[in-house]
Formats: sequence, structure tokens, C-alpha cells
Amino acid sequence: MSNEQLSDEQLWIVTASEPVDGSKSGNPYHPQKLASQAVQVSAAVLQTNMSRFIRVVGGIFQQAEAAVGMELEEVKLSVEVTAEGDVKLMGSGVGLEGKGAIELTFKRKQ
Repeated sequence: MSNEQLSDEQLWIVTASEPVDGSKSGNPYHPQKLASQAVQVSAAVLQTNMSRFIRVVGGIFQQAEAAVGMELEEVKLSVEVTAEGDVKLMGSGVGLEGKGAIELTFKRKQ
């Protein structure tokens, strides 16, 4: 599907919003219950942001391979899509339970 065809398309994305009880807890052992909301995001915006993310991550791993002289066989990354269509890498310590993370698996071509 071309960008022109995607320009009119919308995707529904369910995102977490404010805590249900209005509190702001930084305690990782007592996670907050978050309310969710559904928003529409332009498919073209999401495609642009995902392409940028993949290009940057690919470049990072190519540089790493060149520096150490080894090839990565496979890389798995979890990403999150925001209500604005931004694509963000899920860092360590982020619990994926209840999150709508997308797992991307990149394998070397044979």
C-alpha cells in the first residue's frame, strides 16, 4: 500500500491514560491501575514513525557489528505506540503486563 493510499487510513490505538484513582505512585511494587482510552492515529504517520525507528535501530546494530566484527543473528525489541503515533523502544524494567507492546524480531537474511 502506498503512502497516498495510507493518507486517508486511520488506526485505532488503545492507550493508558491517568491513574484510575488519580494518584501518582512511583512504587514499582504497587503498580497503578490506569484507565484506557481509544484514539485514532493516521496510518501514514504511524508508517513514517515506524520506518524512522527501524532505520535508526538498524543503523545502530550495523555499527555495532562493524565495531566488533561479529554478526547478530537475531534481535528482539519491544516497542510502544503512543496516542500520537510515536514509536518508542521499551526499556529495561518496564513491565509489559497490561501494555500493548509490539515485539519486533529482526533476523538476518539467509
